[in-house]
Amino acid sequence: MSDYLLKIGSKIRSFPSIKYSRYQIKDIDKLILSHLNLSDMGKLRDRFEGQSFYDKKSRIILAYLGVCKHLNITPLDINKINLSHFVPYVTYNSIRFKIIISDFGEFPIIEKQAPEPFIFVIARSNLEYSIVGYCDEKELKNSKNFKPFSTDKVIYNAIDNLISI
Repeated sequence: MSDYLLKIGSKIRSFPSIKYSRYQIKDIDKLILSHLNLSDMGKLRDRFEGQSFYDKKSRIILAYLGVCKHLNITPLDINKINLSHFVPYVTYNSIRFKIIISDFGEFPIIEKQAPEPFIFVIARSNLEYSIVGYCDEKELKNSKNFKPFSTDKVIYNAIDNLISI
């Protein structure tokens, strides 16, 4: 965590920030509930895997929508998203970027084989996100930017090299 704070802690306020209200995410709640065939959030919370699924998918969708809004890109209609297979991508400066989301204090984790350019978003809370910047092909080729995480994933620890958007 101290390495993270040294690289990004002092800059966090300068990153573009997106805040949502509970009212703004009602459509996402409905989408996730219908995907799980549930009628209300209380029933979702009764299911352990339901709450975990909700937390993960709502973060992905909110980060995606926030990046689209910041870059003035028209997002996909969230009601037409297949939640089981949705991976957030945007095209910026004619380059396709995957959106990577992590909690404050965590470095982005990416695929070890064939890593893709990405935009890194920090989830400061369930309703507040900060867009740190993007990583291009050039940075992905520098092996010093990575630390092993698992057999098929690596940690991108050069977040201070991300390019602001």
